[in-house]
Amino acid sequence: MIFDLTSRLRPLLFTTVLMAGIAWVNNQAFAVCDDCASVNSENSDTRDVMNDEHDETREHFKAEFDSWEDWLENTFTPPWLEPLMDMAEQMTTTMVYQVFAIGTLLDAKQELEVQRLMQRKVAEAHRDYQPSVGICMIGTTVRSLAAAERRAETTAFVMSQRSQDRQIGNIHSAAAEGSERDRNSRMEQFRRRYCDTHDHNNLFQRVCGSANGARGPTLNKDIDYTRTVDAHKTLDIDFTDTTLTNDEEDVLALASNLYAHEIPRRFDEKGFNNATHSKDSHKLEPLLDQRSLFAKRAVAEHSFNTIVGMKALGSPDSGSATIGSSVDTKQYLRVILEQLGMSVSEVDRFLGTQPSYFAQMEVLTKKAFQQPGFYADLYDKPANIDRKKVALQAISLMQDFDIWQSYLRTEALLSVLLELEVATYQGIIENPITGGEQ
Repeated sequence: MIFDLTSRLRPLLFTTVLMAGIAWVNNQAFAVCDDCASVNSENSDTRDVMNDEHDETREHFKAEFDSWEDWLENTFTPPWLEPLMDMAEQMTTTMVYQVFAIGTLLDAKQELEVQRLMQRKVAEAHRDYQPSVGICMIGTTVRSLAAAERRAETTAFVMSQRSQDRQIGNIHSAAAEGSERDRNSRMEQFRRRYCDTHDHNNLFQRVCGSANGARGPTLNKDIDYTRTVDAHKTLDIDFTDTTLTNDEEDVLALASNLYAHEIPRRFDEKGFNNATHSKDSHKLEPLLDQRSLFAKRAVAEHSFNTIVGMKALGSPDSGSATIGSSVDTKQYLRVILEQLGMSVSEVDRFLGTQPSYFAQMEVLTKKAFQQPGFYADLYDKPANIDRKKVALQAISLMQDFDIWQSYLRTEALLSVLLELEVATYQGIIENPITGGEQ
C-alpha cells in the first residue's frame, strides 16, 4: 500500500514542477514581448488548464488521504495498535510491580538500618550505663564523709571551748579556782594514769605510789603525741555524750601539757572590782594582757584541736537510718583494707568502731589506690573510666580543700608569730618613752 501511494504521487509532483517552469517562462516572456495581446490570450488558456489540473490534483489528494485513512484505521490499527496498547499496559503494570519491589527494598533497607541503629544504641547503653565495681566502691565509701567531717568540726570546737574555759577560769572547769587547784588535779591524774615508775632512774616509784601494772597502756601518754594522737587513725572521742573515754582523757591531758600548762593567776574579788571600776586604764592592763595571751594561744591550739577532731569518731549507728553512717561505711572500707592483706584485728584498730573523717580520707586518697584491683579495673568501658576520672577529681578537690584549710591555719600562726616579734620591737621603742625597762 505504501509503494502504491508513492507511485500515485509521482505524476502530481511532476505536474507541479512543470507548472512552476511554465510560470517562470511566462514571466520572462512578458519582460521581452512588445505585443502582449496574443500572449495574454495564450496565458488565459494556460490558466484554465492549470486550474483543471489543480482541481484534479486536489481530488486525487483527497482520495489518496481517504484511502490512507481507511488503511490506517482498518488495516494498520487492528493488528498492531491494540497489541501495542496491550504491551504498553503490560509494561506499565510490570514497571509498577518493579517500582513496588524497589520501594520494598528501600523500605527494608531503612528498616534494617533503624534496627541496626537501635541495636547499636542498646549495646552502647549496656556498655555505658553499667557502672563498674570501682565506681560503686567510691560512691559507697564517701557516703559518711560529710557527717564525719561535721563531727570533726564539733570536736575541735568543744576542745577549743574547754581550753578557753580552763584558762579564763570558768566556774565549771577544774581550773576555776586557779593554778594551784589545776596543778593538784593534773598531778592526781598523772599519778593515777600516766606515771612510770622507771622514769628518773626509778626515782618515780615514790611519786607514782604503786607499780606500773594497770597503768601500762597509758604510761606517759599525757606527753607522748605520737602514741596519743598521731599513731591512731580513729580516736574514741565523742563529746556529744556524757561518757569519758580513755582517748578523751588522754587527749585532754596532752592538751593541758601542750597549751596553758601554767594557768594565769586569778584576780581576787577586791582587785577585780577596783580594776573594773577604776577610771585609771592602766589597772586593766593585766586583764587585757591575759586575754591577748589567750587569743594568741587559741590560734596555736586550733591546729592541734583540728587534728584531734579529724580523728574523732564518725557518725554513729542510728537505728533504721544506718545507711550513710560511719558504722555502715566501715564494712565497705574493711573490704579494701583486707584486700591489702590486713587482718581483721588490724582493720579494727585502723578504722575503729566508727571510722573517723581522717580514716575515711586515708582509705579514699591512699589505700584504695594501693590495691592491684584498682588498676585492673581500668581495663573497663570508656564511660566508666570517665566516671572514675570525675570521682577521683572530686576526691582530689576534697583533699585540696583540707590542705587549703591547713594553709589557712599556718597563715594564722605565722601572723601571730609576726605580731609577737613586732610587739617585742614595739616594747623596745615605747619603754624609753614611758619610762619602762627596755
